[in-house]
Amino acid sequence: MLDDRKERILRAVVDDYVASGEPVGSRALVRNHGFALSPATIRNEMADLVDSGYLEQPHASAGRIPSDKGYRYYVDHFVRTDPAERTVRRVAQRILADARETTATIRTTARFLSEASRFLALVTRPQTENCRIETLRVVPVREDRALLVLVTDDGQVEHRLVELEAPVGRRELDEVNRVLAE
Repeated sequence: MLDDRKERILRAVVDDYVASGEPVGSRALVRNHGFALSPATIRNEMADLVDSGYLEQPHASAGRIPSDKGYRYYVDHFVRTDPAERTVRRVAQRILADARETTATIRTTARFLSEASRFLALVTRPQTENCRIETLRVVPVREDRALLVLVTDDGQVEHRLVELEAPVGRRELDEVNRVLAE
Protein backbone atom coordinates (compact mmCIF):
# COMPACT_ATOMS: atom_id res chain seq x y z
CA MET A 1 0.00 0.00 0.00
CA LEU A 2 1.30 3.44 -0.91
CA ASP A 3 1.18 6.49 1.32
CA ASP A 4 -1.06 9.41 0.31
CA ARG A 5 1.72 11.42 -1.34
CA LYS A 6 2.89 8.52 -3.49
CA GLU A 7 -0.71 7.70 -4.41
CA ARG A 8 -1.32 11.29 -5.54
CA ILE A 9 1.89 11.29 -7.58
CA LEU A 10 1.15 7.90 -9.16
CA ARG A 11 -2.38 8.99 -10.03
CA ALA A 12 -1.11 12.21 -11.61
CA VAL A 13 1.56 10.36 -13.62
CA VAL A 14 -0.99 7.87 -14.96
CA ASP A 15 -3.49 10.62 -15.81
CA ASP A 16 -0.88 12.73 -17.61
CA TYR A 17 0.71 9.78 -19.41
CA VAL A 18 -2.63 8.48 -20.63
CA ALA A 19 -3.56 11.98 -21.84
CA SER A 20 -0.27 12.75 -23.59
CA GLY A 21 1.50 9.47 -24.29
CA GLU A 22 4.73 11.13 -23.15
CA PRO A 23 6.85 10.39 -20.06
CA VAL A 24 5.85 12.68 -17.18
CA GLY A 25 8.43 14.86 -15.41
CA SER A 26 8.41 16.26 -11.89
CA ARG A 27 8.08 19.89 -13.03
CA ALA A 28 5.02 19.03 -15.10
CA LEU A 29 3.43 17.45 -12.04
CA VAL A 30 4.05 20.57 -9.93
CA ARG A 31 2.76 22.83 -12.71
CA ASN A 32 -0.30 20.77 -13.75
CA HIS A 33 -1.46 19.30 -10.45
CA GLY A 34 -0.66 21.99 -7.91
CA PHE A 35 1.57 19.87 -5.69
CA ALA A 36 2.89 21.96 -2.81
CA LEU A 37 6.23 20.18 -3.17
CA SER A 38 9.43 21.01 -4.97
CA PRO A 39 10.23 19.18 -8.23
CA ALA A 40 13.21 17.61 -6.39
CA THR A 41 10.90 16.13 -3.73
CA ILE A 42 8.59 14.79 -6.43
CA ARG A 43 11.60 13.31 -8.28
CA ASN A 44 12.59 11.49 -5.08
CA GLU A 45 9.07 10.15 -4.63
CA MET A 46 8.99 9.09 -8.29
CA ALA A 47 12.33 7.32 -7.83
CA ASP A 48 10.79 5.40 -4.90
CA LEU A 49 7.84 4.48 -7.14
CA VAL A 50 10.30 3.22 -9.77
CA ASP A 51 12.15 1.18 -7.14
CA SER A 52 8.90 -0.39 -5.96
CA GLY A 53 7.80 -1.20 -9.52
CA TYR A 54 4.91 1.26 -9.97
CA LEU A 55 6.69 3.51 -12.47
CA GLU A 56 9.36 3.03 -15.13
CA GLN A 57 11.92 5.42 -16.54
CA PRO A 58 12.43 4.84 -20.29
CA HIS A 59 15.92 6.40 -20.16
CA ALA A 60 18.05 8.39 -17.73
CA SER A 61 16.89 11.87 -18.70
CA ALA A 62 13.23 11.01 -19.28
CA GLY A 63 10.22 11.50 -17.08
CA ARG A 64 8.38 8.46 -15.75
CA ILE A 65 5.70 6.22 -17.20
CA PRO A 66 3.37 3.80 -15.43
CA SER A 67 4.35 0.13 -15.24
CA ASP A 68 1.83 -2.72 -15.39
CA LYS A 69 1.89 -2.72 -11.58
CA GLY A 70 1.24 1.03 -11.57
CA TYR A 71 -1.74 0.68 -13.91
CA ARG A 72 -3.09 -2.18 -11.77
CA TYR A 73 -2.81 -0.04 -8.62
CA TYR A 74 -4.52 2.86 -10.42
CA VAL A 75 -7.43 0.69 -11.53
CA ASP A 76 -7.79 -1.03 -8.16
CA HIS A 77 -7.65 2.18 -6.08
CA PHE A 78 -8.87 5.07 -8.22
CA VAL A 79 -11.37 3.73 -10.75
CA ARG A 80 -14.89 3.45 -9.39
CA THR A 81 -17.38 1.17 -11.08
CA ASP A 82 -21.14 1.34 -11.19
CA PRO A 83 -23.40 -1.75 -11.04
CA ALA A 84 -23.59 -1.97 -14.85
CA GLU A 85 -19.80 -2.05 -15.05
CA ARG A 86 -19.71 -4.80 -12.42
CA THR A 87 -22.09 -6.84 -14.59
CA VAL A 88 -19.84 -6.30 -17.59
CA ARG A 89 -16.85 -7.40 -15.50
CA ARG A 90 -18.64 -10.60 -14.39
CA VAL A 91 -19.54 -11.45 -17.99
CA ALA A 92 -15.95 -10.79 -19.09
CA GLN A 93 -14.59 -12.99 -16.31
CA ARG A 94 -16.96 -15.77 -17.38
CA ILE A 95 -15.77 -15.50 -20.99
CA LEU A 96 -12.16 -15.68 -19.91
CA ALA A 97 -12.79 -18.55 -17.48
CA ASP A 98 -14.31 -20.61 -20.31
CA ALA A 99 -11.47 -19.76 -22.69
CA ARG A 100 -9.61 -22.67 -24.20
CA GLU A 101 -7.86 -21.15 -27.19
CA THR A 102 -6.01 -17.82 -27.18
CA THR A 103 -7.01 -16.50 -30.60
CA ALA A 104 -10.70 -17.20 -30.05
CA THR A 105 -10.55 -15.64 -26.59
CA ILE A 106 -8.92 -12.50 -27.97
CA ARG A 107 -11.50 -12.24 -30.75
CA THR A 108 -14.42 -12.80 -28.34
CA THR A 109 -13.03 -10.33 -25.81
CA ALA A 110 -12.55 -7.62 -28.43
CA ARG A 111 -16.09 -8.12 -29.75
CA PHE A 112 -17.53 -8.07 -26.21
CA LEU A 113 -15.64 -4.90 -25.23
CA SER A 114 -16.61 -3.15 -28.43
CA GLU A 115 -20.28 -3.98 -28.03
CA ALA A 116 -20.34 -3.14 -24.32
CA SER A 117 -18.58 0.21 -24.75
CA ARG A 118 -19.78 1.11 -28.26
CA PHE A 119 -16.15 1.99 -29.02
CA LEU A 120 -13.40 0.36 -31.00
CA ALA A 121 -11.78 -2.38 -28.92
CA LEU A 122 -8.25 -3.67 -29.29
CA VAL A 123 -7.11 -6.71 -27.36
CA THR A 124 -3.57 -8.06 -27.49
CA ARG A 125 -2.10 -11.40 -26.65
CA PRO A 126 -0.79 -11.92 -23.13
CA GLN A 127 2.95 -11.74 -22.58
CA THR A 128 4.50 -15.16 -23.06
CA GLU A 129 8.06 -14.43 -22.03
CA ASN A 130 8.08 -16.89 -19.15
CA CYS A 131 5.78 -19.62 -20.40
CA ARG A 132 7.03 -23.03 -21.47
CA ILE A 133 5.79 -25.44 -24.08
CA GLU A 134 3.86 -28.20 -22.37
CA THR A 135 2.73 -30.13 -25.44
CA LEU A 136 3.54 -29.93 -29.13
CA ARG A 137 1.77 -32.44 -31.37
CA VAL A 138 1.17 -33.02 -35.04
CA VAL A 139 -2.31 -34.36 -35.73
CA PRO A 140 -3.06 -35.86 -39.17
CA VAL A 141 -5.93 -34.26 -41.04
CA ARG A 142 -5.31 -35.70 -44.52
CA GLU A 143 -2.28 -37.25 -46.18
CA ASP A 144 -1.13 -33.80 -47.30
CA ARG A 145 -2.28 -31.77 -44.27
CA ALA A 146 -1.67 -31.83 -40.56
CA LEU A 147 -2.69 -29.78 -37.58
CA LEU A 148 0.14 -28.51 -35.38
CA VAL A 149 -1.11 -28.05 -31.78
CA LEU A 150 0.88 -26.18 -29.14
CA VAL A 151 -0.12 -26.02 -25.47
CA THR A 152 1.85 -23.90 -23.00
CA ASP A 153 2.11 -24.35 -19.24
CA ASP A 154 -0.04 -21.25 -18.71
CA GLY A 155 -2.95 -22.84 -20.61
CA GLN A 156 -2.61 -21.14 -23.97
CA VAL A 157 -3.51 -23.29 -26.95
CA GLU A 158 -2.43 -22.47 -30.47
CA HIS A 159 -3.06 -24.49 -33.60
CA ARG A 160 -2.07 -24.12 -37.23
CA LEU A 161 -3.09 -26.13 -40.23
CA VAL A 162 0.03 -26.93 -42.27
CA GLU A 163 0.31 -28.13 -45.84
CA LEU A 164 2.77 -30.98 -46.19
CA GLU A 165 5.06 -31.11 -49.22
CA ALA A 166 4.45 -34.82 -49.66
CA PRO A 167 1.94 -37.27 -48.21
CA VAL A 168 2.92 -38.44 -44.73
CA GLY A 169 1.72 -41.65 -43.13
CA ARG A 170 0.47 -42.20 -39.62
CA ARG A 171 3.68 -44.00 -38.54
CA GLU A 172 5.82 -41.08 -39.67
CA LEU A 173 3.66 -38.61 -37.76
CA ASP A 174 3.82 -40.85 -34.68
CA GLU A 175 7.62 -40.74 -34.92
CA VAL A 176 7.55 -36.93 -35.28
CA ASN A 177 5.32 -36.71 -32.18
CA ARG A 178 7.67 -39.00 -30.26
CA VAL A 179 10.66 -36.79 -31.13
CA LEU A 180 8.69 -33.62 -30.21
CA ALA A 181 7.69 -35.15 -26.87
CA GLU A 182 11.32 -35.90 -26.06
